[in-house]
Parts: sequence; structure tokens; C-alpha cells
Amino acid sequence: MSAKRISAIASRYHAPLALCLLLVAGLCFRVMYARTISLHVDEFISLLAIRGVLQHGYPLLPSGTLYEQALLFSYLEALPLSVFGLSAAVGRALSVAFSLGTIALVYCIGRQLFSRNVGLIAAALMAFSPESIAWGARVRMYALLQLLVLLVVWFVWRGGNESNGARYRWVAVLCYLGALFTHPVSVLLFAPLLLGLTLLRGVRGMLKPAMIPELLVPLGGILATLLLKAVGQPGQLEALAESRPYLAPSLNVSEGLRPIAPFFLGTERIPLTILAALGMVLVAWLVVSRRSKPGIGLEQRGLRAPLFLYAILGATVLEVVFLVGPTWRDVRYLFMVEPLLFLTASWTALFVLTWAWRKLRSTMSGGLRDRLSERRVALLATTLLVVAACLLFLPAAQATLARQEWGYDLAFEYLGEQWREGDVVLTIVPYACQLYVPQCDYYVSGKAYEEYVFDNNGVLIDRWIGAPLLSSASQLESVLKESPRTWLVIDGWRLAARFDLDFIRTVAEQMDVVYEGQGVRVLLAEGRRLVAEPETGRAVEANFGDQVELARYELSGDELLPGSDLHLTLYWKALQPMNKEYTVFVHLRGSDGSTISQDDYPPLKNLYPTYYWSEGEIVPDPRVLPVPREVVPGWYRLEVGLYGSSDEQRLPVVDDDGAEVGDFVVLDYVWVGEKKAIKPAHQIGANLDGKVQLLGDDGVPASTTEGQALHLSLYWQALAEMIEDYTVFVHLVDDEGRAVAQHDGQPLRGFYPTSSWDIGEIVRDELDLTVGSSVPAGEYELVAGMYLVGTGERLPVVDEAGQVIGDTVSLGEASIE
Repeated sequence: MSAKRISAIASRYHAPLALCLLLVAGLCFRVMYARTISLHVDEFISLLAIRGVLQHGYPLLPSGTLYEQALLFSYLEALPLSVFGLSAAVGRALSVAFSLGTIALVYCIGRQLFSRNVGLIAAALMAFSPESIAWGARVRMYALLQLLVLLVVWFVWRGGNESNGARYRWVAVLCYLGALFTHPVSVLLFAPLLLGLTLLRGVRGMLKPAMIPELLVPLGGILATLLLKAVGQPGQLEALAESRPYLAPSLNVSEGLRPIAPFFLGTERIPLTILAALGMVLVAWLVVSRRSKPGIGLEQRGLRAPLFLYAILGATVLEVVFLVGPTWRDVRYLFMVEPLLFLTASWTALFVLTWAWRKLRSTMSGGLRDRLSERRVALLATTLLVVAACLLFLPAAQATLARQEWGYDLAFEYLGEQWREGDVVLTIVPYACQLYVPQCDYYVSGKAYEEYVFDNNGVLIDRWIGAPLLSSASQLESVLKESPRTWLVIDGWRLAARFDLDFIRTVAEQMDVVYEGQGVRVLLAEGRRLVAEPETGRAVEANFGDQVELARYELSGDELLPGSDLHLTLYWKALQPMNKEYTVFVHLRGSDGSTISQDDYPPLKNLYPTYYWSEGEIVPDPRVLPVPREVVPGWYRLEVGLYGSSDEQRLPVVDDDGAEVGDFVVLDYVWVGEKKAIKPAHQIGANLDGKVQLLGDDGVPASTTEGQALHLSLYWQALAEMIEDYTVFVHLVDDEGRAVAQHDGQPLRGFYPTSSWDIGEIVRDELDLTVGSSVPAGEYELVAGMYLVGTGERLPVVDEAGQVIGDTVSLGEASIE
């Protein structure tokens, strides 16, 4: 076969072959998504509506309301599901078919409006578009909506250009009605489509009487959708008008563009946005530059098609920016016009390359110019642009396949296996629960629930399954009291965003996480726990890295028996918004450095991570530390701090000057074990400045030898709260009062400073006074007292009248042999 023949075959069949390859690639991506990614939360609603169609003939939800939002989609999905049964896999398969149809249709429209090369490039973008992959593999109406909108655009184009255009326009009207009954956001397309049709037919053509019914029928469809919502979902339109209205005109450009910026400025979309914007400039320049040539119309200039697409795309974007409410300024609602962006960007890319090639070709010699025909160059340029389009979206497409949805399907599958008669189930997504568990008892939501509930004989119930609303901690407490087993299924974001801290704290105190996967937790409470009331607590105001402050704490008690639990509540205050998750550590440590109990976990059992905290917010953080049964009786220290959950780097504790003073704070001291009455063998009763009393000791050894130690036990009692940490000194002095041996240190070898002593508390402080070998034999006196290390100032010893009588207390005499 000759090279010329091969070239002719390639030129003739390359487009259909390339389109088939793109369809196969698109199919693979969508099937992989459908098989590996959990259901989007809205897919459960679609499945409920489809089940309503199968059971009642129309999308009746268990609550008795009508799911009117995706009427056409629900009926189309019900067809295969009536054969194969209610299955998310089958439902997703139909969306895959809609999405593949859109890829093929984009090619057809690109071919008719421009060329098959433009159609191929746009089809490649559609095949690999991450949004198209995701919505094209979900049991949701968006893939069907996109297909219907594209059909509307195509038939409007044909209805504005061809001689028998009325027939095509009526097909466009039918497709638009289908779009309206697929998703109400298609209302936004009415004005842009009128603008595009006006560009094709002119104002006179639009004013012809024959156009009146073609315009009235879509308007009637819009009114019908509103009426259907008002009847099928009573009160929801009013609730939406208050919470997130459909219309909220605004001239604030930045506020309108910010929510939809990812549609144009996502990493992979920037080149397309630049190309589309360049194409708009080119069209405007070509129109203006050739205005002086009245014999050349838009058709001859090749501008009719891009003007038509730009009019629809641009007008729709302007409506979203300036007309709709903030909630509806969402990328998903521009998804329906995504193919128009791809078509205009593809046309611009090929237009620019063709123009550049013609400029270059004009400088070539005749032989080279003949060998490099424009058709061959166009084929090469199209191939390169198709490959570039695939590579542009490939990383984002792969990321889409790796990004899981909330795992509600997995969570409810687990709950369905564990559920038994008498259990009470609470969830913020009751429409998902209904598909897996025999019953869902409560819809839980503390905020922003108004549009999702309605009044049923004085009780607020959700619009999906009719479960009563549970919105407060007190209601949760009541359910826990009455139910032997209560389940809560919720994801972390909704728990943090939809509830107040009282509710989250109650969940943390009363329920345990028994399952967690893909961001969704299943929590279980077996009855209602009695929470220990705090017996003690105080302000701390410890600053951790200028990020968060430990404001105060509460303890269930400072005396524990082995085998019991220590209940602690920390109160954190966010000093600034935090974009990092921190773990709180609470360690109960002995004087020997051993840790007998610890709790390292994010605040509130990780139900309210630190990255959700707002500046100035006080977050309660209840903790329970179990004390081992086998433990040495004594004082134990509570240490608290924070570290990064990902890097385990501790936040430093800083003082008022910003200097680091450690990486944890000591909250309090807890006595573990039976606390027997502490009484010195030798009574002294010396009062040190009304702050502390040296009750006595267990006696002074009568003698010791050089190089040996005198073992002493001193008994101190706090008379007042001490904010300073005093150092205990014991000196062995001669007849002239000179110290020949000494011990200076904070009580319990520095483990239990005086600032932590409670008023009335008795502390037994054991210490060893080593006598050096250079100390002469003889009789010496032992004296004790307290002083501040920073100043060296001793606490004065006072009598009963408060008069200073010295700064040391005599413990007795000792002989050095």
C-alpha cells in the first residue's frame, strides 16, 4: 500500500479511532471510580428516591415528601434497577453511560461547529476531566444534566442556523424541560440560551409570533418546577429563602468569583482558562477589525460558533457571580457548562496553531511547502493537542481516583451487622442509614437544619425519612438514659461544624468510638455513664507556643486508690486559628520518673480537632486516666502538654516575654494509695512566716561517722497557699554556727514543690545529709528551714504572737565519730 493511500486512510479514520480510544479511557476511569470510591452522601438520597419510584411509582421519600429535584433522573435510574434490584453499582453504571454519551456528544458538537479536530481535543478533555469522572460515576443527576444541557446547546445551534430550525428548537425545548426536571440549577441557562439564539437569529427573528410558544413552554417548565417543590417539599422554599436563598444580587466581583475560582483557576484548568480568554479576545478583535468589510459575515469569518458558545458560557458565569446566592456559587453548578469551556479552549488552541503555521508556511520554499500540507500539519497538531489534553488532566484524574469520600456506606454496613432490636440509632445522614439499618431513630443536627426539617404535629422531623430532630446535649442525655444501646454515626467535619461544644463534650464523655473509616465514626453508648463531679481545680493560663492556652483544669480528686480512675477536664483556649492538628498528652508520673498512666489523644477524643478551633474559643477536654492496681503508694505528678499529631514536635511553654520555659506544665499532684495518718515521731511545731509549719521529724540519728549520711524525715504542713517554690535546707553546724555539712533542695528531691501544696496538707520529706570526711569528730547541731533560691531570703521563724525569733529550726544534736 502506498504512503499516499495510508495517509488518506489515516486522515479519514483517525478521528473515529481516536474517539473510540478516548471513550475507552473515559470508561476505564469512571468504572474504576465507581468500583473503588465510597458513595457520596447525596447518592443515598438518590437511591431513596429511586426506591420510592420502584415502590410507589413516583419518588416518594419515607418521610412522605416528594424528591422533586431529580425527577427525570429518578425515573431513568429506576428502569435498570427494576430489573437488577436497588444497587448503587447499577445506578452508577447508568451515570457512566450518561458521561460517555457526553464525551461523544462533545466531539459531535465540536465537529459540527468547528471541525472534527476541535471535537477530538474537547472530547479528550471531557474524558480525563476529574469532575466529569467523579460525577459521571455517581448515582446523582449531574452527568445526565450535563448531557441534557449539551443537547440543548446543540439543538439551539441547529435551530438558529438551519432552514427547518423550528423542529430543532422544539427538540431543544424538550431537552431543556428534561434538564429542569433533572436539576433546578438549569434555570440559569434560560437567559444565556436566549442570548445565544438571538445572536443566531437576530432580534427580528426572535420577535416573530412563532417564537412565542417556544419561549412560553420553558417558562412554564420553570414555574412547574417551583410549584412541584412547593407541593412536594412543603415549607422548604421559605426555609431556603431565609438560610441560603437562590437569588442574592450583588456587585461584589471578588465575593462572587472566589467560590467558583477552582472552575477556572485549578492547577490543570489555568491553561484552558487562558486559552478561552484568549479566544474571547480574538473573537472581539476579529469582529472589530473586519467591521469595515460588510460583505463578510460572521459565517465567513468563522466567528458565529465561538460567539454562540461564549455568549452562553459567559452569561451563565455572570449570573452565578452577580445573581445567585452564596451557597449556589459552587463549582458543581457550573459543571453543566464545562463542555463549553472545553470547546472554546480547544477552538482557540487549534486556531492559534493554524494561524502560526500559515505564517510559517508562507516563508517556506515551494517544495517544502507542498510536502507539508495543511491537512498533515492539522492532523499532527490535533494529535499533539489531544495528547496534551490527556496529560494535562491525567494527574488530577488519578488524584480523583485516590481521594475517598466519607465512608458512610462502610460505617452503616458495620452498624447493620451490629444492630439489634431495641437499639437507638442517631445520625446526621438518616437517608444513608435507611438503606442499611432496619431503623433510624433520630436525625441529629445542632445548627443549619431548618431547610431539612418540617413540622409534623408539633415535632420537627427530617425531610428524607421522617426521623425526629435531636439537636441538643440535653436531648442526647435523655436518649442515653432511656436506651440500653445508643449508636451515633457521623463524620468529623459535620460533628465539628453542626454542633455546639456541649453536645460534642457529651458525646466524648458518654460514647466510645467502635468503628472509624474514611472520616466517619460509629460511636456507641451502653446506657448513660455517671460522670464524676470535680472536687478541685484551678486556673493555669499556660501559653503553649502562642497557639493555645491551657486556661484551667478540674480534677475528680487528688487522692486515688489503685485500680480507680482519675477524671480530669482540661479547658483550652485558642489564641489564634490553628491549621494543624495537635495531640494532648496527660502523664501521671512518679518521683522516680516512671509513668503509671497516660492519655495521648487529640482533644475531645478527636471529635473536635484543633484545626476547627476559632480564636478565643474555650474547649473543654474531658480525660480519664486509669490507675494500675499494682502501684507504689505515694505522690504522682500530672504533666500536660501538646505535640503535633503528624510530626510529634511538642509545643513549647512560653512565659510573658515569649521565652521558652519547658514543653509541659505540671497541673497538680495526686496521692495514690491508702493515705494513712502522717504523724512525726518527734514534735517540733515551728511556724515559718505563717506559710508553712515544720511539724517535726522521725528523730535525728545520735551519731554517724565521717563520709556517712544522716537520714532524716521532715514533716511539713502548708498553712497558706504558696505561690513560690521554696528550697528546704538542713545544715549541720558547729558551736559557732558554721555549716560543716548541708543539704539544700526542694521537697521530695525536687518532685513536689511548695507551690503545689494544698492548705493543711502534710508532706513527709525524706533526705540524706552527707557528712564529708574532713568534718572533725565532735558534737554538732542540726538546723532546718526554707528559703528562696533566687534571693537567698529565708522564711523567718515566728512565735505564737507572730514575732520573728530566727530563721532556722533546731532539729537536735548529732555526734560525728
